[in-house]
This record gives sequence, C-alpha cells and structure tokens, in this order.
Amino acid sequence: MSGKGAAGRITKNKKKTISLETKLDILGRFDKGEKAVERAKVVGLAATTVRTIRDRDRDKIREAEKSATSLDAKTMTRTKSALMIKMESLLSIWIENQVAHRIPLSKMVIQTKAKSLFDDIKSKAAVSNDNASEKSAPGFKASNDRLTLLLGGNANGYFKFKPFLIYQSENPRAMRGCSKNLLPVHRRANKKSWMTTSLLQNWVLTCAIPELKAYCNKELLNFKPLVLVDNAPGNSVYVDELSEHAKFVFL
Repeated sequence: MSGKGAAGRITKNKKKTISLETKLDILGRFDKGEKAVERAKVVGLAATTVRTIRDRDRDKIREAEKSATSLDAKTMTRTKSALMIKMESLLSIWIENQVAHRIPLSKMVIQTKAKSLFDDIKSKAAVSNDNASEKSAPGFKASNDRLTLLLGGNANGYFKFKPFLIYQSENPRAMRGCSKNLLPVHRRANKKSWMTTSLLQNWVLTCAIPELKAYCNKELLNFKPLVLVDNAPGNSVYVDELSEHAKFVFL
C-alpha cells in the first residue's frame, strides 16, 4: 500500500495561454516605463513570464501584430469595397434629403439608418448570390416575366391608394375568366411592364384623383391634396396640370 496521500500528490500546472492582446499590452506598458513586477500583478502572471515576453518574445509578438493588422485591413477593404461604400453613398443621399427638409438629425439616428441600409444591402447581396447559383444550374432559363407596381398613401397610414399594377399582357392566361373590377389592384398593360407617361396620366385621372376625393369627402377635408411622386424615368412632369386642386410634386 502506497504511503502517498492526497497531500503528497504532485499537481502539474496547466500552461496558461496568453493572448496576443495581453502580450502587446505588456510591451506597451514597458515602453511607458512600467516595471515587470507591477505589470505581472495586473495581468496575473509571474514576473519572470512578463520579463520573457519583454526580452525574448518582443520581436515575435511585433511580427504577429503586423500580420494580424494586415489581415484585418484586407478583410475590411474587401467588405468596404463591396458593401460599405454603397451604404455610405446611400446614407449621404439620405442625410442630404433630411437636411433639405429640415428634419433634425442626431448621431444615434444616423447610426441607426446606416445599420438599416447596410443590413438591407447585405440581404440583397445574399439573395443575388443565391440567384447566381440557380442560374448556373444545368437547364436553367432566366424568366423574362416582370411587372411594375405603384403604391402610395398618406403620412399617418390612414389612406392608401389601390395598387396600380402594370403587366406585359392585357389578358394573361391565368386571369381568364376573372373580373378585373373584383381584383385588389388597378390593372394596366405595357409590353415591357414599364410605367409610361400615358399610364401615369391614366393613373392620376382614373385612380388617384377619384380615390383622393372619396377620402377627403369621407373625412370632411378640403380637396387640396399634395402628392409626392418618385421621379422615375417615364413619369411625366405635366401630371400636375391634370387637376385644378390636387398638386403633384416630383422628388
């Protein structure tokens, strides 16, 4: 029977891993004149270990720092070129628009908007990459099917225009037998499914103005609406002349 008890057992200390950040902090403190014993107490290491980092491992640590910095820089450059630059451009336009409309801005508001734009761009980039996998699959044929949808409403959300949908076919097979008047959208046709000057004027006269009048009558409001319209190609600046009381302004 062995005479060695629990107190006689020899316990080997596990080698403590020291991070590059800690080593760099130690070197920085030495450069500022701090003593080895003082730094050892702060980081929880032996004074001899701290001196070894200072005297023997200094060059290796500095080399590792350069490598890590270089890698981070390359990663940031790739990310910035793809997503950050686009986000910053959109953010700049948004800020200019807010300032033009005299909307107060704060650091928190700008940071929140920047994150929102970045997340949106990142999400769209992921979808685009997924579609490119699909397109490279054997037998894939890209669809030419498309449509344009015009949406709108007032600032508080109480009023919304009935969606104005432009499709390339007047009577697609899937819609045969369906009554257009019962659809939840105004349907119009264009070979390329684009908004044109004539279609925009049609929307103003047959959809927008009647719907605005009905809303104003219901809410007992004077019929003097101001409608902000996107300045997309095909939108006509002359629609403002189509109504005596309703004013259409392009962004």
